[in-house]
Amino acid sequence: MGLTPLAAFEHSMSRSLWAEAYVIDGEVAAIVGLAVDSILAGIGSPWLLTGRPVDRHPKLFLQQTRRGLARMSAEFPVLVNQVHAEYTGAIRWLRWLGFEIGPAKPYGPKGEPFCRAVWRKGLHIGPTTIADIEAAPNLGALSEEFATESLAPGLPRTAPNWAAYRGLEAAGMLHPIAARLDGVLIGFIGVLLAPLPRHSVPVATTERFFVARAHRKTGAGLKLLRAAEAKARALGSPGLQVTAPFKGDLFQVLPRVGYRETNRVFFKPLEAA
Repeated sequence: MGLTPLAAFEHSMSRSLWAEAYVIDGEVAAIVGLAVDSILAGIGSPWLLTGRPVDRHPKLFLQQTRRGLARMSAEFPVLVNQVHAEYTGAIRWLRWLGFEIGPAKPYGPKGEPFCRAVWRKGLHIGPTTIADIEAAPNLGALSEEFATESLAPGLPRTAPNWAAYRGLEAAGMLHPIAARLDGVLIGFIGVLLAPLPRHSVPVATTERFFVARAHRKTGAGLKLLRAAEAKARALGSPGLQVTAPFKGDLFQVLPRVGYRETNRVFFKPLEAA
């Protein structure tokens, strides 16, 4: 907007429904407010200024901003704002809160790189990034549940190589999709598109398709699968291959939603020579 810091603060205050200060030991640690982006669309625009006490009390800051997010989401189902692409600390914090971070794009009168940060209430299925999945506070629990459920006799326990996933994503071969409930990651699916020598065209297959058992009745699994199908179609794949643990929940569901069994994978553990 080309405003000075003070003018930008005054502008945010003038647009806000409310604003409040976090004070620690008599010193202002942060000022947070909620502005209206669109009343008809139900979109709010949160903003935040921080001071040095935040660096000294990071855990308290995280706790308070989590409570602030709950207050904001009670007023707007969608929260949107921009964050500077080079402000990595703020991006990590927003991802921790459950915001989805878009790609850097020129923004403002100087055309500096900013990322659109979006938080949605309720169940949302949509494209995401490996970085957003990695930043989910509950990723450890999700990964553990996934590893236990997908464990096959003789195969090593799954241990994702996130650097490899980021490399595939950067190469345009991996397209992750997430399921979030009130900003919390509850499931994910990856659409992996790679050339196969036996086919004349790339064929899409799923990678790490999982929804936490506690949230399977939300319909997130089927919605993730449909989103993956749409992505595979857009990428020009003739179909979508889905792997499922034998006789598991997904194995039982797939034939009911249009998939047919085409192959079975056999595995034999090999002893070291």
